[in-house]
Amino acid sequence: MSKENKGKLNTDGVVILDGASMKDISIEDMKKIIEAVKTTQELVDAYATVNNIWPIKEDETYDYEEGTEEYEKACSESDAWWSLLEELEKRAIKVALEEGLIDESMKDEGTFYKLERFMNKYGYYDGSGWWIEKDI
Repeated sequence: MSKENKGKLNTDGVVILDGASMKDISIEDMKKIIEAVKTTQELVDAYATVNNIWPIKEDETYDYEEGTEEYEKACSESDAWWSLLEELEKRAIKVALEEGLIDESMKDEGTFYKLERFMNKYGYYDGSGWWIEKDI
């Protein structure tokens, strides 16, 4: 590290998301959106939204004591978002394979890495685990 950079934080490309910045959408409304998906762009948008919401929902389970009604409700909601995420990942991977954006050499890679070229094509980049729209 050079002297002029010592002690300075490099924030280039840093993205911080929290629950307050997430789209305010219910699981029921998200399911309706997913059912209505007709284009690849709509699929990608839905996948990015659910991918960014699920970790927030999962994190909320730690706000409550295990065994409480609130904890069980938070876990149920987190599980529901996880199920949507798994469904959308499968659909996105299928389309990415069809478009030649995932190849055989990527078979052992994680989903995020596999989908990076696909997501980039449709307007998103990897913000260290979050899909971020390029024009934001």
